Amino acid sequence: MIETDLVSVFALTQSVGAAMIAAGRGSVINSASLGAERALDRYPLVAYNAAKAGVVAMTRSLAALFDPARIGRIMAAANSTIGSLTSDSMPG
Repeated sequence: MIETDLVSVFALTQSVGAAMIAAGRGSVINSASLGAERALDRYPLVAYNAAKAGVVAMTRSLAALFDPARIGRIMAAANSTIGSLTSDSMPG
């Protein structure tokens, strides 16, 4: 889960970031989760929560690193629960 929810986001953001720097513009919106800020009590998704907390920290670091005047915006959006194979299998 760390590979899917954190490492892949890092790799994609790194790749897109290079293109954005070359173009002098662009935006990154990473998918975060409420689990990054607090434990999800419906189901203990420890690896998922840790990965999403990593996404939030990475996004904050990249926003500070990239010059907003040259690149655009870098942000993370945290949705509430959405239907997926993982959430559909959760109790409650």
